[in-house]
Amino acid sequence: MKSQGTKRNTLLVCILATVLVSGCSSKKEDFNPFAGLTRDQFQPHIKANGLKIFIYRAHLKMDKAAAYRSYAKLKSNKKQKKKAKSDRREIELAWIKQVELGLTKTLAMNKFCRDGYIELDRLIESNRGEIRGECIDGASAQDHQKYGHSS
Repeated sequence: MKSQGTKRNTLLVCILATVLVSGCSSKKEDFNPFAGLTRDQFQPHIKANGLKIFIYRAHLKMDKAAAYRSYAKLKSNKKQKKKAKSDRREIELAWIKQVELGLTKTLAMNKFCRDGYIELDRLIESNRGEIRGECIDGASAQDHQKYGHSS
């Protein structure tokens, strides 16, 4: 016969296992209302002293009104309805996240800033965004070869 402590431990292990399994299986859906609607540009610059800076720009391929309609259609398909004012704010936040995500993916792909970067300036409006940054790491010989340098 099991003791009270053993039964309690068995129950605790079962509960923890259930929580862990359900937490792993409930992966949050990646919702990106701007997928395929943006165009971006990455401009790397290497100064003569090895300083690496960049400008990342993102633009919506459509006008703001069309973007709002597209976003609203996606949201209604997901059965999520909110007031127009909160939807606009949500769209603005989604656009900011899209610009940041675009920069993150671009830097991961081209490995221009291997050790991260410091954000120098940011301007994000309803249909365009620009982030200027300085890499923490200095330019290597390989960076000079790949990107050249500008004065």
